Amino acid sequence: MAPLTGDNGESRAPAIVEPDRRASGLLGAARGAAGGRGSTIGTEHLLAAVVGTKGAAREALSDAGAAATLVLAVLSDREERDEWEEAWDSTDDEDGRVDSVAVLGESGDRCIRLSGAAARALRAAMRCARGEGAEEFTAVHVLRGLLAEEGNRARELLRTCEADPADVLRALDGEPVTPAERVGPLLRPTRDALLGRTPYPMSFWRRFLTGPAANWASVPLIWIGLEVREQARRLGDRAIGTEHLLLAVLATHEVGLRYPQLTGPGTGDPDTRYAGGASLAARGIDYAAVHAALTTRGGNLGSDARPAEKYLRRTRDGGTAALVTSLLAEEARARRLLGLLER
Repeated sequence: MAPLTGDNGESRAPAIVEPDRRASGLLGAARGAAGGRGSTIGTEHLLAAVVGTKGAAREALSDAGAAATLVLAVLSDREERDEWEEAWDSTDDEDGRVDSVAVLGESGDRCIRLSGAAARALRAAMRCARGEGAEEFTAVHVLRGLLAEEGNRARELLRTCEADPADVLRALDGEPVTPAERVGPLLRPTRDALLGRTPYPMSFWRRFLTGPAANWASVPLIWIGLEVREQARRLGDRAIGTEHLLLAVLATHEVGLRYPQLTGPGTGDPDTRYAGGASLAARGIDYAAVHAALTTRGGNLGSDARPAEKYLRRTRDGGTAALVTSLLAEEARARRLLGLLER
């Protein structure tokens, strides 16, 4: 873009376009993601902030396979590594960092710096807004700015989430996008709940405390506790039995395998935390087979020795191995259901 010229013929920088209300909040969220005052905001922090907004930008990212839960979990994993700079392939042009006031004017903060790539992305967002005749730039403009340059950390973050930046741009343009499906139809409700597309039912206060993009895959027993109720509901069952627990163990394990970016964060080795589902898979037992057996031949499974919820309470060690062991050690509906598969 050619520099603008003043009345005296001297070139001057393009006028700064102010952010709209949501974009102002986005910039504050990016500062928080970067660590607050004195930190450098990179394109990865701007992307994390965009995915936390409401509206077209977040929807385009989700449609392309970059749901908020996924983006934030991957960023958190990168930020927590001991060798932080080595966690990224891109430098985001940190050497070209600038004072945010130089880019954002009064909307900036002299205590906040922008990486060279982040500064260019915001300037691209302003150019996009000016090109549309808009007086303010929005989250959509910021997202377009982030994707305008190859090789920055925002694009790297999307690739790590297995989302194609080209799909994000197509979604922003209103075109249909069809990213590769990682799970079959039976497991998509579990996947969608994990990614926050159809959140698990819970109280207002629990949702407030956990946040809208909680990564349940990092705490598999809690995830199973949420999923088991949905397994019963989807089957039209009013009471929760051990067969629903078995389905929840298998569903969370199989979805987790297809989203390794989400199962890694958490306490302990993910292989240990998901050992219960892995032990069933090693025996050739999968969700589809158990679901089919339950819906076609599971009409007379008898009763459970104790309420299903008590199995979860007895296995609060962070992993699923003890849960599966206890399910199969007793004469429970889950054990009888597996017996149907072996006939």
